[in-house]
Amino acid sequence: MSSTTPTAPSEPSSFWEGLFQSVFTPEYNTVPQRIMNFSFYGLFLVLFVLVFLTSYNPHVIALLTLAVGLWMSVNWFMKELANLPASSKQVQQMPSSEETKKDS
Repeated sequence: MSSTTPTAPSEPSSFWEGLFQSVFTPEYNTVPQRIMNFSFYGLFLVLFVLVFLTSYNPHVIALLTLAVGLWMSVNWFMKELANLPASSKQVQQMPSSEETKKDS
């Protein structure tokens, strides 16, 4: 017998395990959102530096504005997904072949 206690399947022990499990859960996940936010932070940094390097090029400013708007809308959508009631988070099942034959 081992003295270690097994961890619950809903509590990932590492970042990568949490990311892998988030692929298979149909609800709001914080690990992919964290990755997405860090990617956007990198994009903001690059575009902000480019604004100064290109002497305030309007195209780069427009790209920065679009990136900020996209980041805000995706985060808003993820928060709305988290606020959904539990009944709407259930995965719908495909009807079996017997049920489809009865309907015809």
